[in-house]
Amino acid sequence: MTDVLQAPVGLVLGALLGFAVVLLGWCVVLGWRSGRRQRAWDHREAARQRQWAVQQQLWDIERHIREEGYSDEEREALHEARARQWAIAREARRRLGLPEEEA
Repeated sequence: MTDVLQAPVGLVLGALLGFAVVLLGWCVVLGWRSGRRQRAWDHREAARQRQWAVQQQLWDIERHIREEGYSDEEREALHEARARQWAIAREARRRLGLPEEEA
């Protein structure tokens, strides 16, 4: 009689152990894939940041070349207009309670 009762308990324990092994394996695979995705994302993000930095440098050089052709009065008017725009943007950020923008 005890053999009959222990057989189903052993079967249930074996099934639970098998399920735990499969679940653990599944978690390991998901963790590995997640880490792999994160590394790929980090790599693409670094490439985007490098590309953005180069684009900003290009725009700065273009602006500088454009301003070289301006007369002193035009250049001064442009700088005054930019200063006014920056002051407006700074005031808008202050009114919204946002931190000051980095230069």
